[in-house]
Amino acid sequence: MPLLNDSNFHLPYNPKLIPIAKQLRKNPTPSEKKLWQDFLRNFPFRVLRQRPIDN
Repeated sequence: MPLLNDSNFHLPYNPKLIPIAKQLRKNPTPSEKKLWQDFLRNFPFRVLRQRPIDN
């Protein structure tokens, strides 16, 4: 099993979900916006927003 920080790490995803993920990233809810601006921006680990995983 690959490590999360391994450059070969890959999560399976459904390409049909990409437009929905992009839309969700562009239009966050007020709660998501606050979470990102107040906390996750300076979080010591990389956090990915709205990534389509599997189906």
